[in-house]
Amino acid sequence: MKKLVFILVAACSMQFAVAQKPNSKFGGVQIGVITYSYRSMPDLTIEAMLNYIVQSGINSAELSGAYVEKYAGIPQDKNAIPQWRATVSMDKFKEIKNMFDKRGVKIDLFNFGYNSSYTDEEIDYAFRVAKALGARGVAMEISEESAKRAAPFAEKHKLYAFLHNHGQPGESNFSFDKILALGPRLMLNFDVGHYYAATGLNPCDLIKRLNKRIAGLHLKDRTWVGNFKESKNVSFGEGETPLIEILLLLQKEKYPIVCHIEQEYKIPENSDAVKEVIKCVAYCKAALIPQKPNSKFGGVQIGAITYSYRSMPDQTIEGMLKYTLQSGISSIELMGAAVEKYAGIPQDKKAIPQWRATVSMDKFKGIKQMFDKMGVKIHILKLGDPKWSDEEIDYAFNVCKTLGAQGISMEISEETAKRMSPFADKHKLYVIFHNHGQSENPNFSFDKALEYGPRLMLNFDAGHYYAATGKNPCDVIKRLNKRIFSIHLKDRTWNGTYKEAKNLPFGEGQTPIVEMLQLIQKEKWPIYCDIELEYSIPQGSDAVKEVIKCVEYCRKALVK
Repeated sequence: MKKLVFILVAACSMQFAVAQKPNSKFGGVQIGVITYSYRSMPDLTIEAMLNYIVQSGINSAELSGAYVEKYAGIPQDKNAIPQWRATVSMDKFKEIKNMFDKRGVKIDLFNFGYNSSYTDEEIDYAFRVAKALGARGVAMEISEESAKRAAPFAEKHKLYAFLHNHGQPGESNFSFDKILALGPRLMLNFDVGHYYAATGLNPCDLIKRLNKRIAGLHLKDRTWVGNFKESKNVSFGEGETPLIEILLLLQKEKYPIVCHIEQEYKIPENSDAVKEVIKCVAYCKAALIPQKPNSKFGGVQIGAITYSYRSMPDQTIEGMLKYTLQSGISSIELMGAAVEKYAGIPQDKKAIPQWRATVSMDKFKGIKQMFDKMGVKIHILKLGDPKWSDEEIDYAFNVCKTLGAQGISMEISEETAKRMSPFADKHKLYVIFHNHGQSENPNFSFDKALEYGPRLMLNFDAGHYYAATGKNPCDVIKRLNKRIFSIHLKDRTWNGTYKEAKNLPFGEGQTPIVEMLQLIQKEKWPIYCDIELEYSIPQGSDAVKEVIKCVEYCRKALVK
């Protein structure tokens, strides 16, 4: 189940809606489709393309040239094509425009492609067709040659040449800027998926730098494996291309860039291209007009620590947000590794302390905006170490505050409590202590650590406590509820030793999870309850699917 949960509902409703004039502009961002996406459908006429677009709920399209020219009567004899293009009337192309206008679909681009064998008359023809279709210009593959040849015709017709990339950005001597410098009416039809697959770089950085020369994006989700050809095309939300971040950037900055879905991944059995494009549209809509998750049940906030998703393929901050949303969770304890990676932490370990002491908070503000936009609160940041320098500890609290979290979590000990308490007071945030098997030691005391300062709180791991002691965690919760900020939920057994106690799916162990949740609900204690997935994931499942099961287990305990 690797799609945002609420997307499934949106996709179903879109699939069965019949609208004469669709609208796929969401939150100010125009989502469209390139008709190449429908290449596997049975009917490849221009009339069928229009029907597929409307069925997909889309009102903007990049038309592939083959379907257009077939309608206009292109000769089957390839030798006759150049002459036909140079002399054909524009009437048939105007008919296509009228056909699309009546259904409420804007033809944004005419994708003519580029071939070095094209005559000047053929390139001129492409721009005349684009104008007859009401398009902004002609889309073609990017190269210095295509740019040089197209630039004069773009000027002549007062239209644009939209240059599309495949793997070129991964070549050492390739430069978007060098090609764009060949003419003012040369624009990018920037394929963000191909760019990521070719470079492993975040497309947002290029969009920010070249937004005035980007008129369109091709949306697809690809992986990065170090080789463009071997990188996979996968369903939206299953790859590593930061599609949500890209869409939110366009929305925030109000860039007038049209985003065209290009469906290139393998179509699942019992589906088809239209159904898959509908899912892609729903994914984009959910990012731009999010239906925010709500995992507060019966007054008790159920969340998760993102450590639960450690086995998932995408370990970026966007991946953590994606998995949180797929799980239907609205509040999290966020692990620091993905946060610092997003902010640009150096690979050289020796450079890290200085980086932490001097880094701007701008990237962290971006994370907060990303999570806020999708309706996910960050209540704890797991970042920091008592062995860090004072400057690094200040940094951890500054990041925490920037993310809107209420404190940082770390392992409990008296030494750590003594070290961290002054910083908690200084920043007016909490240090939230997590336990593992310490309670197995009869000399261990939660109270001793908490005595070091009023801003020291517990991130009480009820499962570990039970595995270490065999005692009911509810007794600790009742006694220390005012000093418990959050609880880690897991289901463990008790067999006399902490290390040998098992982690099991919720409801299969001995930890009284239902009793704890209902106690917190009854007493109305403001304690966050965070799922920490640590049991072995069954074959055929994944961490997201298991967290969803845990959320449902908690919901049933709290909502009768």
